[in-house]
Amino acid sequence: MSKIDILKRYYHYYGMKMLLLKLFRNNSAENFDYDSWLKKNAITEAELEKQKKYEFAYNPKISIIVPTYETPEMFLREMIESVQQQTYSNWELCIADGSVSDQVMQVIQAYTQADKRIIVKKLTKNKGIADNTNAAIAIASGEYIALLDHDDLLAPDALFEVVRCVNDNEKADVIYSDEDKITADSARRFEPHFKTDFNIELLRSNNYICHLFVVKRLIVEEIGGFRNDFDGAQDYDLILRCIEKAEGIYHIPKILYHWRVHQSSTAENPESKLYAYDAGKRAIEEHLKRVDRPGKVRELYYRGFYHVTYKVKEKAGVTVCFVGNNKTDVKKCMKSIKKTAGNVKCQFIAVKAIKEVKAEQIRYEYVLFVDSSIRMISKNWMREMIGICQFPENGVVGIQLINKKNQTIYHNGFIKGQKGYAFQGQPVEAVGYFHRDELTQCVDGVTDKFMMMRTDLAKEVNCDENTDEREICYTLRKKAKQNVVVPLIKAYV
Repeated sequence: MSKIDILKRYYHYYGMKMLLLKLFRNNSAENFDYDSWLKKNAITEAELEKQKKYEFAYNPKISIIVPTYETPEMFLREMIESVQQQTYSNWELCIADGSVSDQVMQVIQAYTQADKRIIVKKLTKNKGIADNTNAAIAIASGEYIALLDHDDLLAPDALFEVVRCVNDNEKADVIYSDEDKITADSARRFEPHFKTDFNIELLRSNNYICHLFVVKRLIVEEIGGFRNDFDGAQDYDLILRCIEKAEGIYHIPKILYHWRVHQSSTAENPESKLYAYDAGKRAIEEHLKRVDRPGKVRELYYRGFYHVTYKVKEKAGVTVCFVGNNKTDVKKCMKSIKKTAGNVKCQFIAVKAIKEVKAEQIRYEYVLFVDSSIRMISKNWMREMIGICQFPENGVVGIQLINKKNQTIYHNGFIKGQKGYAFQGQPVEAVGYFHRDELTQCVDGVTDKFMMMRTDLAKEVNCDENTDEREICYTLRKKAKQNVVVPLIKAYV
């Protein structure tokens, strides 16, 4: 894609203001010094040796699944040897080779002769990534399956950490870890992805789980393995179907997987497999149908990222509570809400503080608290917020607030332990950490400057008595409710 085409596409998606900011404002930020981080946090040889001697109460066999196809010899050898270097030894490496040439098989067979844990099946023809992977799964005998691409690497403690998680959590059906990228020559690791604990709304926006992904083999067998009509996003489709069946989903906050970057990989060149992004969209759509969360899925500007708008199942109204001392501000805020909310029946209440709102005043099924400083940017947004609030697993729902004076993000939800709000101070045109400044996701909480919830929940947490936004949100989290932020709904503050 030419630079002109890129600019046209960006303009079409974001508009002229964002394009001008992107072109002419210096929004560069300090890069995270990953090399220094690795020096401080890399596992030591002493720790690896200690792991090799460690005895778990439960030692499940891990079947590492690898489909190969004309894999360059260096990548192939490094992948196999990264498995052999694992500090946990009860594994098997199951390889299905769909290559036309015999070179890949010759390399693999040299390893199988020396290590019986390596099993290979030569396929009569290349059936594509999904069916080739299924062929590797078919020869697996382990209790758990771990997915590994043919040109990627496992950290030496990857399987040890997986088995530790299994021993610590009896219901561990699905396990995933953090990851980073590695250059084609294996000389440098970069772009670490430190992930959130399981986050269903984020997973419906992007396959953030990706690598390393480990799942009970029985679940994979139950769902029928990979589906070839999702080639390109076959792992995304599989992960979504696995989490639907999983009782326990656990995140290991350690970098256990190194994703190889080269020109033909999607890690390096997102345009190399455009069909994969349509497959990802379809995978989300089918997932939503299976879990009875019907919604419309659309692709975002950046490849591999999506936005779900849930269908509102029942007609409902919203009580909008404007909070502020200045009557003029309240009137302007009310005008902004009325102009942009869309076709939803509303009741409007003006108060000086949230605690002044009495439960008996709230007429409708949903309540929205809005600070009088708010001026809406997005249009037809209220039904979208109701669409999230309507589900019993959700608590409060918030949006992205932007500082109009300097066009930076003011609020994008908050994470417990983090000062301020997520992405606070970031220029609106900058790209946030793994695009999470644009993606609908579960967060610990949202600001009470713009907070919607079901009326029954508002009464449960005593919003008419409690004015501390974090306490409201944490109370809902204790009730096993997910708090959600929708960054694509925007307002000025």
